[in-house]
Amino acid sequence: DQRDGQGFWNGVRLDAAVELADWIANTYNGGGTTNYALLGDMNSYAEEDAVQYLDDDAGLVDLIDTFVPGGQDEAYSYVFDGQRGTLDQGLADTALAAHVTGAAEWHINADEPGLIGYDTSFNDPAFYNDGIYASSDHDPLIFGLDFNYV
Repeated sequence: DQRDGQGFWNGVRLDAAVELADWIANTYNGGGTTNYALLGDMNSYAEEDAVQYLDDDAGLVDLIDTFVPGGQDEAYSYVFDGQRGTLDQGLADTALAAHVTGAAEWHINADEPGLIGYDTSFNDPAFYNDGIYASSDHDPLIFGLDFNYV
């Protein structure tokens, strides 16, 4: 614990964010790309260095801060020991972000009790349900696109 409020592997996540941004901008598809979004579990909260790098230094738009009511201050995608936060991020380059019509958290997992979750190693497998709820331990972010919208 570095006592800076960030997770144990913060440096590794920051290195990964730097390498990812560089790869997408310069190498992906033979020379970089635009009009892209990064979505999913980054295992990093919005104020941690990895997400801050993608948001500030790589110039990506934080879709949660921009479109979800309350932004990163109120959003959450993961609950652990009664505390909630957003480990799952949605970031887009400015070209794609110009076409985003909105974003929403889909709370189908984080709030569900572990008893009915997908991981049956500590509960009765008979409680499992193959529906959308408790299909993960993180909630997805959904965003809309309209390429006629600018």
